[in-house]
Amino acid sequence: MKVDKSELKIVDSRKIGLVIKVVEEEYLQDALSGKLFFGSLGTYRDVENDKGDKVIGDMNEGQLFSRFKASKTIIKLINCRKNDSMIIEIPMDMQKENVTHRFKMNTDKNIGICSFTYLSLDDFKEYRYENDRTYFELRQSAMDDIDQFVKAKEKLTGHKCKIVVFKNEFWDCLHKSSNLDFDFVEYYDSKNPEEVIKLENRKKPMYFCKSNNYKSQREFRVAKELGKESKGEIVNFKSKENIGIQVTLPELKKYVLIAEGLVKLD
Repeated sequence: MKVDKSELKIVDSRKIGLVIKVVEEEYLQDALSGKLFFGSLGTYRDVENDKGDKVIGDMNEGQLFSRFKASKTIIKLINCRKNDSMIIEIPMDMQKENVTHRFKMNTDKNIGICSFTYLSLDDFKEYRYENDRTYFELRQSAMDDIDQFVKAKEKLTGHKCKIVVFKNEFWDCLHKSSNLDFDFVEYYDSKNPEEVIKLENRKKPMYFCKSNNYKSQREFRVAKELGKESKGEIVNFKSKENIGIQVTLPELKKYVLIAEGLVKLD
């Protein structure tokens, strides 16, 4: 069958998927019913600074940072009136040649975030085609990353953690809310200054950007403005029924994405 490609709508595979969240057991019922905690960016910086946790805590939360190597830096001073310039070279200590540059938010707003894991179509693999339907199952690599994250959070908190899968009611609440901002986290190479500068020049808020050291988290974030001194706030995603369901890791493995009438393009 020939298909007119001009009539097809191209959808980014990264935006097709499943939202899950790893929560401590004592907060499981709250998560299922839609009572979700938004922690300030400072709380996540504190986790890294106080406990050295590089899985959940991030000392650069809410800012872009670039770490690169340089043997010297050059400052060029230009005198516009005299149309001349002067170059000053600053030699670097070769034992301390790593340079760190941070781009901070140009606002004093106290931003709170609630983090989720987004399992996109890229995390699934095709395993069956039947009756004009294509079936996809989770890749083992995605399962392994989730398993490691659960164990890391349990180690950090000292409590057992559970997995919650969010239903359509979760998305309904997001789209109806006027004070919530949400987006996929964009991961960047902090060792590439050009990549960092491009992100800094974009209008995407910095709290939706993280170092690719955290890429395995596959993070989807919801953000809101908190009170000036607030460390966090509980937001109630009001719905007639629970917005999430609890699953175990083996049960999550059984989740299948089904695409009807899938057309493969050359």
